[in-house]
Amino acid sequence: MNTTKSTTSAEQCISARVSADSELTPSELDEKYNPSGGGEHPDHTRSEWREAVAQDLTLSGYWEWVAHTLSL
Repeated sequence: MNTTKSTTSAEQCISARVSADSELTPSELDEKYNPSGGGEHPDHTRSEWREAVAQDLTLSGYWEWVAHTLSL
């Protein structure tokens, strides 16, 4: 079984999603991934954000942090 091709396709899908998401505002990210509350971005979790806050790496709210992280 050739896993290299499927991994490459999965990586391309993730890259395309991140690229598209990097154009969204924090409010748009919230609407896209958090329609019912409690949601999170698939690549930048709330636990990662909490860790960044705990380490004084950000003072931003979750969706602001996601938008900034995607823009890097």
